[in-house]
Amino acid sequence: MKITITIIALLSFCALNAQEADSSLTDVEKAFRDSIAALNLESDILAKSQESYNKGIESYNAGQFDAAIGHFSDALSLNPVMLQSYYNRGASYYAKEQYDAAINDFSKVLEMDESHYNALFQRGMCRYSSGSMEEAIGDFMEANMANPGQEGPVYQLGTIYFLLQKYDESITYFSNCIKLNPKKPDYFNDRGSAYRMKKDYVNAAKDYEQALAINDNLAYVKNNLGSVKKLMGDQNAALVSYDYATLSDGDYYIAFNNKGVVLCEQGKYEEGMKSFDRAIAGNKSYAISYNNRGAAKFKMEYYKEAVKDFNQAILLDPNYVNAYVNRGIAREMARDQKGACSDWKKADELGSNAGRKFYINNCND
Repeated sequence: MKITITIIALLSFCALNAQEADSSLTDVEKAFRDSIAALNLESDILAKSQESYNKGIESYNAGQFDAAIGHFSDALSLNPVMLQSYYNRGASYYAKEQYDAAINDFSKVLEMDESHYNALFQRGMCRYSSGSMEEAIGDFMEANMANPGQEGPVYQLGTIYFLLQKYDESITYFSNCIKLNPKKPDYFNDRGSAYRMKKDYVNAAKDYEQALAINDNLAYVKNNLGSVKKLMGDQNAALVSYDYATLSDGDYYIAFNNKGVVLCEQGKYEEGMKSFDRAIAGNKSYAISYNNRGAAKFKMEYYKEAVKDFNQAILLDPNYVNAYVNRGIAREMARDQKGACSDWKKADELGSNAGRKFYINNCND
């Protein structure tokens, strides 16, 4: 019994010592314990950040961009170096057309990864959409260097140079797009339009025809081919292309309008008016077709009816110079000299040389 009691006493003493040791850890042991706790806390924070991020993705995919921005912001408040959250919040701002905020987020991504292709491309799109063309060019060029096989930056460069009326550069980039993907009709169409702006109608027509060889159901390409045929002096070929365009898209008001112009140039005013009617039916807000229909009615000596169409064109576009000039002429023929002079004066104020000449020659202050 003595031995047994002794053993129990020793065990109890050891247990007491173990408890005592736990309350007086060495510095190394405390540091280890604290590091474990810190790791657990960090893991918990990262998990919550990821949860917010996942909710942001769900909201974005559902088109709920405000909610997505909120979730991505929550994720960043927990994990300020989460690159994906900056990127996707930027994408959400872009979807809401809040370009400055989007640019800030994409720039933050690029601070973390300067060659991040998607951030470069999307920042370029923001700058393009907000009219900062030179900065957009820089982003698209960097994106192209980051991933030379991607068509997106090359195409956007071609588009920007086209808008800047730098057609040679535009042609170069659209040609590079064609090398990357020779089966995409838009690349041929857009290069054709650049050739057309350079008055290289032969190459423009070839590109439009190549685009249609890839996809023969593109109404806008058929319309463009019609326009270049008209510029080449082949009105009948132009009419054929416009008809093909409207067969592909029965509501394609631009092709109906352009067809009407050619018919009027051929002296077929009644047919031209019908085409303008179809254009207006396709888009009641298209001021150009009202002006053109008014011009056709004027040629047919329906002066008061012409004035009504010019009225509508001006209502839709208060700075439509040609409509003021034309309405002035129609008003003069309808014996409304005061109204005619008012229109020509307005056209002169808007910078029309024709309006100025009509006003000087026909109106007395």
